[in-house]
Amino acid sequence: MRQPKEIKSQVDSLLSGYERVYAGLGKFRAKEITINPTEKRVNIYCSEAFSYIPYRPALVTKLYAQLDSLTHPGQSDYRVVIYAGSKEISSLIPNMFRPERQVDKSRLPKKEFQGVPLLLPLSKPYSVSAGLQNRHLALWQSHGLYYNIRTDRWLWQRERVFQTVEDKYIMSYVLPYLLPMLENAGATVFLPRERDTQTNEVIVDNNGSSGKSIYRERGGAIETGGNSGFGFTKKQLENTDNPFVLGTYRKASARANENTMFEWLPDIPDDGWYYVSVAYKTLSNSTQNAHYTVYHTGGQTEFSVNQQMGGSTWIYLGRFYFKKGIHSEAGRVTLTGASKNRTTILTADAVRFGGGMGNIARPDFTYEKIPAKPTAPTTKPDTLEQEMPDETRANAQAQQSNGLPQDSVNTDTIRYIAKHVSLSGRPRYLEGARYWLQWAGMPTQVYHKRIDGSPNDYNEDIWARPYWVNYLNGGSVYSGKDSASTGLKIPIDLSMAIHSDAGRVRGDSIVGTLAIYTTLLNNGSFSTGQSRMTSRDLSDMIQTQIVDDLRQGGVKNWTRRGLWDRSYAESRETDVPSVLMELLSHENFADMRYGLDPRFKFTVSRSIYKAILKYLAFQHHTSFVVQPLPVSRLASEFADDTHIKLSWKAETDSLEPSAIPNRYIVYSRVEGEGFDNGQITTDTAMTLAVEKGKIYSFRVTAVNEGGESMPSEILSVCRNWNNAPVAMIVNGFDRVSAPTWFDTPSYGGFMDNGVPDKTDISFTGRQNNFNRLNYKGQESASFGNSNANYENTIVAGNSFDLPFVHGQALKAAGYSFVSCSRSAIEANGFLPGNYKMVDLILGKEKQVGFGNVTNRPTFKTFTEKLNDALYNYCKTGGNLFVSGSFVGSDLWNNGKTDSLGIKFVTSVLKYKWHNDKASVSGQVQGSATTYPMFDGKWNFCTQLNDKQYAAESVDGIDPVGNAHTIALYPESNTSAAVAYKGAYRTVVCGFPFESLSTENQRKEWMQKVIRFFEK
Repeated sequence: MRQPKEIKSQVDSLLSGYERVYAGLGKFRAKEITINPTEKRVNIYCSEAFSYIPYRPALVTKLYAQLDSLTHPGQSDYRVVIYAGSKEISSLIPNMFRPERQVDKSRLPKKEFQGVPLLLPLSKPYSVSAGLQNRHLALWQSHGLYYNIRTDRWLWQRERVFQTVEDKYIMSYVLPYLLPMLENAGATVFLPRERDTQTNEVIVDNNGSSGKSIYRERGGAIETGGNSGFGFTKKQLENTDNPFVLGTYRKASARANENTMFEWLPDIPDDGWYYVSVAYKTLSNSTQNAHYTVYHTGGQTEFSVNQQMGGSTWIYLGRFYFKKGIHSEAGRVTLTGASKNRTTILTADAVRFGGGMGNIARPDFTYEKIPAKPTAPTTKPDTLEQEMPDETRANAQAQQSNGLPQDSVNTDTIRYIAKHVSLSGRPRYLEGARYWLQWAGMPTQVYHKRIDGSPNDYNEDIWARPYWVNYLNGGSVYSGKDSASTGLKIPIDLSMAIHSDAGRVRGDSIVGTLAIYTTLLNNGSFSTGQSRMTSRDLSDMIQTQIVDDLRQGGVKNWTRRGLWDRSYAESRETDVPSVLMELLSHENFADMRYGLDPRFKFTVSRSIYKAILKYLAFQHHTSFVVQPLPVSRLASEFADDTHIKLSWKAETDSLEPSAIPNRYIVYSRVEGEGFDNGQITTDTAMTLAVEKGKIYSFRVTAVNEGGESMPSEILSVCRNWNNAPVAMIVNGFDRVSAPTWFDTPSYGGFMDNGVPDKTDISFTGRQNNFNRLNYKGQESASFGNSNANYENTIVAGNSFDLPFVHGQALKAAGYSFVSCSRSAIEANGFLPGNYKMVDLILGKEKQVGFGNVTNRPTFKTFTEKLNDALYNYCKTGGNLFVSGSFVGSDLWNNGKTDSLGIKFVTSVLKYKWHNDKASVSGQVQGSATTYPMFDGKWNFCTQLNDKQYAAESVDGIDPVGNAHTIALYPESNTSAAVAYKGAYRTVVCGFPFESLSTENQRKEWMQKVIRFFEK
C-alpha cells in the first residue's frame, strides 16, 4: 500500500482537474489522507470547497473509480472513502437522482399532510392534479426598508446600484412571476412582506372601517367571540401593538342552511386593482370550509377557507378590479357557512382591500447608562456577529451602523428613552418583513428579537423571517412542536429566501447563482426528526434548474457558484426544509445586463417554480406535470354581427416535455374593467358573444394537470352601431427588454430603463456614475450608483393591452374593430383585405439583444413576413396607420443597416429616417399645409410614470416621393408624421400613438387619420 504522502500530490492533481470544471468555487485539495489497514480502507478528506459542487451518481462513481486506481493499484481488497468537508460524497447526491434502493428516507417527511388546505379557489374552471395542490410554501423577496435609529431615518438594507436596490429588485421576480406561477400550480404561498403594490388600503371591520365602508350581517344566532380579534382603532401602531387584539370578532354556526351571512362593502378611493385579504379566528371547532365570495367588476369569485388554521392574521384571496366608491353588486365580500356539521363554527373578522402605506411607527431613542454591577455579568449575545457568526459582512456593518452602545459582559446597562416616533411615509410593500409581520398580527417574539428592548430593526427584520415561518407551521404535521399554541397550524412544506447580494467583481465576469443551506443544527435534524440534508437536495435542485435553463436558453456563460452549508439565520432558524438563494449580484455589471431583463426574470422564476415542483413531488411520492408556457398568435375576427371568433396557438417548451397544454381558458373583460373567471375549452379557438357598442377584451391561458400558464397578451374588439366600418388593430409591440447599456474599459452602464413587462417595481432612478474604475463602497458615488427619485413609483412598461387603448379611439370615431398579434400575421403571411383600415402598433419595438448575446437581436420593427403582409394589404387599396418610436432608427441606425426593410418603408410606406431623439418636450404640432385636417397640437408622454410608458426617444421621419409631412416636433422643426395618398393611403408617426397624453388627444388624432383615409 502506498503511503499518504506518496499519493497526496497525485490526488491533488486529479482534484485540480475538477476545480477547473467547477471554476470559482475554491481550491479542491486533499486536506488529509489516512489508511486503516484493519478495515482495509483509504480515507481521503477533501477541502470544504469540494462539497460545493452538484453530485450525481455518475460523478460519484467516476471519482471512486479514479481514486481507487490511484491510491491502491493492484490491491482490490482495499476501498477508498471520499469526504468533501465533513460529508461522504455520495451523501451529497439529491434523493431525486438516486437509484430507488439508495434513497435516504431520513430526508423525507415523517408525516404527510392529509387534511383540507388553507385555501381552495372554487371559481377556477379547472383543477390541478399533478402540480402543487395542497402545498403551502413560504418565501420572501429579500429585505426592505428599515428604520435606522442612529440617523433617525428609514434606509434600504443595500445600496442603490445599476438603477435598482436589492430590497426592491428581488420583488420584480417574486411578485409578477414566481408568485403567480406557484399559485397557478395550486400552491398557497405566504410572504412576510406586503405583496400588494396598491398604495390605497381599505379596512372593513365590525370594530371600525375606512371611510364610509360598511360592515353588516344577517341571520340569527350571530354573536361576539369570546377572545380578541382585529380592531381598526389605531391609524398607526407603535412599539409592539398588535391590531389583532385591539378588537373583537363575530361568530355563528357554519351550517350551510343557517342563512347566516357576513358582508363587507369597501369605500374604494380610486378605480384599480386591489388584493383582497380576510381575517378570522381559529377555534377548536372552526369550520374547514368557510365560503367567501368576492364581488368585483369582472363578476364574482368564490373561495373556501379552512378556518381551522391561519386565524388572527391576513389571508390573501386574490387580486380584483374595483370601481371607486361603494358598489353593493360589484364591490363587496361575503362569508357564508358551507358545513354539514351542526357543531362547527364560522368566524368573521376584518376584510382588507389593497396594500396601503406603512403604518408602523418606530421610536427615535436617546439613551442613558446605568453602571453595571461587577457581579451581574450577562452572556446574552448582542451583536449580529455574535448571534449569527457566518452572516455577511454587510449585515454586521449595518448592525453597528445603528450607532447604539453594545451591551456585553460586565459593561454598563443601557436604558432607552423614546423621543418621538417615525413612519416610513412609503408604500407598505417597500418596507421590511419586521413591519408587515406586526401589521399581520404576529406575536411579539416573531419580529421583536431583542427581548431586553434594545432597539435594532435591521436585526429584527432578519430574524423575523424564519421565526415567521415557524409560527405559520407551528402545530401542523410538519412541526415537531405539535401544541396548537405554537403557531397557526399551516403545514409549510418549505421556505425559500431569495436575495441578489452574491458579491461584486471589477471585471466582466458573471458572479452567478449561489445556494445556501444549513445542516449543522439540532444534530442535523428538524424538530420532526427529518434530516436537514433535505435542504441540500432542495438547494441543489433549484440552483441546477436555474443554471441549466439559462445555459440552454442562450446564457452560455452563466456561473454556477457553490452549494454552501453555512449558518445563516434564514436557512438555519426555519424548522422546515429551507434554502437561501443568491440569484446573482445586483452589484455586478455583467450580471445585471441579464438581470434587468424581464425575459431573464421570467426564465429564472420558472426555473425556481419547476425545481420546487419536482422536489416536492419526490418528497411526497407523487407525479408532476409542468404548467404550460403562455400561448401565442392570438387573433380575433367577427363571426357574425354579434359574435367574435378568437384563436391562438399553444407553445411547446423544449426544456420540459411534460409542459403540454390540453385545455385553454379564455378570460373576458367589458369596457376595460376586471376579467371574469374564464371559460374553458379543449380547442385553440372559441366563439364568443359580444354586445354592440361595448369594447370586449380577451386573454388566454393554457392548462394541463400541472396548472395554468401565465396569461397571453390582451386583444380587444368592438362591434359598433349602424354597420360601422371595421378596422384591424395589429399589436406589433411585443418587446420587453433590459435597459440599453454601453461598455468600455473605463466607462459603462445603463442609459435608459428599457421596456418593462407591464410594470417595473424595482426601478429607483437612472444610473449616475459610469466610471468603472471607481469603487468606493456602500452609499457612495461608486460605479453603478443610481438616483432615488423613482423609488416610490411603479414604472409603466409594455402593458400588452394596447389594442384596447387604440380601440377606444376607433370606437369614438365610429369604427368597429378587431385585433391580433403580430405573430399571427407573420405566421399567416397576410393581412385580410376586407378591413377598411389597419392600425399597426409598433410602440417601442426595436431590435435588442439579450445580455451579452447581441448577435441574435429580437423585436425587429419590420420583419420580412410582416412587410409582405402589409404590402399585399396596401395593394388592395387599403388604409394603413403605423406609429412607433423607432420606425426609422431601427432600420437605419441599429448597428447594421437593414436594406430590405429600408426598401419596404421608402417604397411602400413612403418615408425615410431623419434622426432619433427628435423630441425632448413631447410636443407635436400639426402641419396643415397639404392636409388641413391635421391642424392642431398634441403632447406625448416622455417622463416615467405609473400610467403609460414613456417615449423617451422618438424618430424624426421625412416624406418620400409624393408623401407629405403632416406634423412636426416644434422644438426642432423636424417632421414627426408622414401621410401618403395614392392607390392606397398611409399615415406613419415617428412617435407612438398610445403615448399621446390623454384619451381625448388620442381620439382627436385618430379622427383626423380616419378623415384623411376617407376623404
